[in-house]
Amino acid sequence: MGERAAMYFTVQNGGDQDDQLLAITTTVAGAAEIHRTFQDGGMVRMEPVASLDVPAGGLLRLAPGGYHVMLLDLQEHLWAGDRFDATLHFRHAGEIAVRARVVELADIEEALAESS
Repeated sequence: MGERAAMYFTVQNGGDQDDQLLAITTTVAGAAEIHRTFQDGGMVRMEPVASLDVPAGGLLRLAPGGYHVMLLDLQEHLWAGDRFDATLHFRHAGEIAVRARVVELADIEEALAESS
């Protein structure tokens, strides 16, 4: 409660028009912000971004060390295995409801290492 978490996911745009991810909403957090991670003088920092491009026929990947969604001011405890609803808001596709699954960061990092 009151802490933060990160959302990582992949968006596939099967259409022939570029789109933009504009926002994410969910009842499990007081706010959800799209962020990017970057290096600044040897330090890892994050900053909010207004939107992310999703190319036509392409993918947008949100993953550790890059773009992600910060869930701020959590309204409930999130434990590995829990699921919660969120809505992705796109410029052209509109609102897309998703069901997120909570996983430990170590499990995400391990899966990413195995797929490299």
